Amino acid sequence: MFALRWIAFALLTLPLLTACGSNAVRPGSLPNSYNLDEVPLEVAAARDELARAEGEDVRFALGRLDIAIDTNGLSNDQQREIQQLRTRAAQARLQELSGGEPSRANARTLEAIAQLELPGELAVRLTVEAASQWLAIGERRKSYKVLKKLDEQYPLHAERLAAGSILAEAGLSLAYDTGWYGLFFDYAALAPDVLVYFTTNYPDHPRGPEAYLALSHRHEENRRWDSAILNHEDLILFYPNSPEAIESRAHVPRLRLAMLASPEYDRGVLVLARTELDAWLADNGGLGHPMEASVKLDRLDCIQRLADNDLSVARFYDRVDNATGAQFHARRAVELSRDGGDIKQIQEAEALQAKVAAEGTTP
Repeated sequence: MFALRWIAFALLTLPLLTACGSNAVRPGSLPNSYNLDEVPLEVAAARDELARAEGEDVRFALGRLDIAIDTNGLSNDQQREIQQLRTRAAQARLQELSGGEPSRANARTLEAIAQLELPGELAVRLTVEAASQWLAIGERRKSYKVLKKLDEQYPLHAERLAAGSILAEAGLSLAYDTGWYGLFFDYAALAPDVLVYFTTNYPDHPRGPEAYLALSHRHEENRRWDSAILNHEDLILFYPNSPEAIESRAHVPRLRLAMLASPEYDRGVLVLARTELDAWLADNGGLGHPMEASVKLDRLDCIQRLADNDLSVARFYDRVDNATGAQFHARRAVELSRDGGDIKQIQEAEALQAKVAAEGTTP
């Protein structure tokens, strides 16, 4: 019964929604259609309104022309004239609405005008302005959906820089929004869809690094280490000379370490992380970068984990009487622990090395 009531409500309100969309272009005081013999007078009136271009004049001019173009029996010359005037009216309406205070009504009107049969370049400008106004009034998901639809229709449109900036702002605003909607849902959870679309479809946009960092931080909060690393690696790949790339190069090995919760660490991951940390310090150490201290701490952590790994393997080989293996890993554990600087670990490694030596092996 509940579902039936909602269906009935939707059916009843559909005409109202359609009418609202129509009124966005055609003022309600205008008729729904013209007779063929009325068209010349209405076109002349629209031309005069466009010449004045004051107040409601442009709105009424566009409405008259939009009604006139649907009149049956128009000659080719009439169609051409009306279409040219309607394009002028749409341009004037765009200028008018983009110069005012952003609002829901203006954004809807811009979207409606963009759906008319207009030159593609004008339709794109109208849609981008609509998305900008949706964003300005806080409708971030709406601005994203409007631009996504635009990209589907005009994938190589000329306003990609502006559209990308809107998408980036919408996604980043969501990513750092600590608020909630619908009682149980946080706005930040809506950010990945927008940011993934932005980074995928606008790979060269100047705000790409910010988007990749926001995505990686979101994945990190959810302990999705692999996804976070992938976003950092994409940032480094696409924006290698950006300040954010330096930050990402520091984050990647830290995240690799975060992935390894077991004492029996994956040595290959540890070796890779140490290589990345050493490379970062070689390129950026001593330059006063704010992440240098944390990178050095990560490096010590990584080296100490490598020493722990060798200690674990050395003990195993000692238990199975593999003297060569025990000796090799105990010696390396001593070297690494000394580099790591943990006194307790150094003592532990040296004691193990002495033990395997006392059992008849020669370091």
